[in-house]
This record gives sequence, structure tokens and C-alpha cells, in this order.
Amino acid sequence: MFGTHDLALFSLTCLVLNLTPGVDMAFTLVSTLRGGVRAGLPAAAGICSGCVVHTAAAAFGLAALLAASSAAFAVIKWTGAAYLLWLALGMLRAGLRPAAAAPADSAAMSD
Repeated sequence: MFGTHDLALFSLTCLVLNLTPGVDMAFTLVSTLRGGVRAGLPAAAGICSGCVVHTAAAAFGLAALLAASSAAFAVIKWTGAAYLLWLALGMLRAGLRPAAAAPADSAAMSD
């Protein structure tokens, strides 16, 4: 019978789950297609570092703390919401900036 005491099985399961395509893979793929390897590697490194932070937090009992304290859960929840709003505002500002003018030669070449 399998249990939580089997580290090798747990590690294999984590590896399989991390290899399945999902939002992380889509983000890395889009970053790589837009900016090449120089953009794809930092995207992958950021995702990996986020996984390490999440795993460390779980290992040190953050999940138990959040389950026991509704105030701690509310602080984490509102901090996360504020961070997502900060990211959204940054994307909105970047999207509202006027695009750089295209060179005149490219318009002539398309005719």
C-alpha cells in the first residue's frame, strides 16, 4: 500500500504533475516564442522559483497556519489580490502606451 512515507513515489508524482502541460507551460512557451531563449529561460526560472517557495511554505506549515487562523488567511488573500491588481495595472499601462511608429520602408515593401 502506498503512503506518504514513500519519498521516491512522492517525488515521481510531483515530477509527473509538473511535466503535464498547463498555464505554466503556456506562459513559458509564449515567452520563448516572443523573445527567444533569452525570454524563455527567465520565465521558466521564475516558475521554478515560485514552485520552490510554495513547497517550502507548505513544508514549514503555512497551510496548517492558514487553516487554523482566519485572520492569517485573510491577510494572505488580500495581499495576493493586491499583487494581482498591481500586475493588471502594469499591463494596462503598457497596453495603453502608444506603439512605436513603424519604419516607412516596411509599408513600401508590403505593396
